[in-house]
Amino acid sequence: MIRNNRFKTTELGLLPEEWEVVKLGDVFDLKQGKQLSARESTEGKIKKPFLRTSNVFWGNVNIEKIDEMFFTLNDYEKLRLKYGDVLVCEGGDVGRTALYRDELEECAYQNHLHRLRPKKKNANPEFFVDWMIFAITIKKMYIHAANRTTIPNLSGSRLKNFQIPLPPLPEQHKIAAVLSTVQEAKEKTGAVIAAVKSLKKSLMRHLFTYGPVPVGAVESMPLTETEIGLVPEGWEVKKLVEVAEKNSDIVGGPFGSNLKVSDYTDLGVPIIRLQNIERNEFINKDIKFISEKKAEELKYHSFTGGDIVLAKLGDPIGKTCLVPSNLNYGIVIADVVRIRTRKELTDKDYIVYALNSSFCEEHFRKEKTGTTRPRVNVSNVRNVKIPLPPLPTQQKIASILSTVDKKIEAEENKKAALGELFKSLLHNLMTAKIRVNHLETTQ
Repeated sequence: MIRNNRFKTTELGLLPEEWEVVKLGDVFDLKQGKQLSARESTEGKIKKPFLRTSNVFWGNVNIEKIDEMFFTLNDYEKLRLKYGDVLVCEGGDVGRTALYRDELEECAYQNHLHRLRPKKKNANPEFFVDWMIFAITIKKMYIHAANRTTIPNLSGSRLKNFQIPLPPLPEQHKIAAVLSTVQEAKEKTGAVIAAVKSLKKSLMRHLFTYGPVPVGAVESMPLTETEIGLVPEGWEVKKLVEVAEKNSDIVGGPFGSNLKVSDYTDLGVPIIRLQNIERNEFINKDIKFISEKKAEELKYHSFTGGDIVLAKLGDPIGKTCLVPSNLNYGIVIADVVRIRTRKELTDKDYIVYALNSSFCEEHFRKEKTGTTRPRVNVSNVRNVKIPLPPLPTQQKIASILSTVDKKIEAEENKKAALGELFKSLLHNLMTAKIRVNHLETTQ
């Protein structure tokens, strides 16, 4: 990658002399999709799958949910998507752009999408998709192009007038290839994360049913039927409150109405809210504080580093994690439950994994109340039943699952780093601060 000092002033800022600035409509042919109508006659028509704005993500098409509608044969031939078509959202997240890569064998598109095809061989569609990601999500360009009377929408005439850069075609190919390499690495990392999370679910089912034994040994493992299913002989099933010293070791936070605006401070005593709790992960950001005076009034609801906290509200209900050790004192509020269990009976990490298991999730789902914001109460948390093996077995199970969590965390950090690398490269390549025109490729 090299820098080139031969720049010129354009409507898009300083760009290399050999780059053009053109109107999108000069380079791409635009066509809007077909409107969905329940009253339309289906006689003599064919039913085909189609894409809508919810299928168009930044850079790619998602086909998890596909609908169908009727087309005349002539309309379908006009609106049938081809590999390399660019799709731009007219509504919804206005301007969101993706490249169609034959995700479906045959497919059309709805009227809330614009389809773009190069008029000549001087435009790389993938480069244009990258440009739209940069222009809209980073540079915040074109934001005034949408009609905003009722529902924001981007008309074809406005889209045609978007000014876009047009480097020489070989450089477009190279820019797209560099960015695609990073995106592919990010997608592969995402696939690894999904696979490891799936493995963790299977592993939890195995560990809570058979204990930390090899798969080949499960046939000879003596099991006992319990209220929560099969567990190994020698394990107990206990209510959570039975492994606490007293009821007050499992306490919910005070209602938010007990806190006034004047109680909150920029610094002071930290509070834990629903936003801070994920499964096996404390979200240590956007921590709020209250005054020391108010914290003293609410000390019955206090936590210390290493306590367990559970969300009575959310999706799923019952998400549980440990409070990090650097939060040595604070208050849980509203729909958060603070839990302390007896050290001689339980391993805290094991209890967290047990509370995040499928059988506890099922318990909370059955016990929840409310329709708009379903939740469980502290009594439901105290009475949830968990399998309780001997303490060394708890520690071994927690260690196995912790190793898997560390792998997930490492891959998620890698994915985040690749995302930041993509943004940085996108900015530098689209503004020509980094040039790849002399980059050797294998293509």
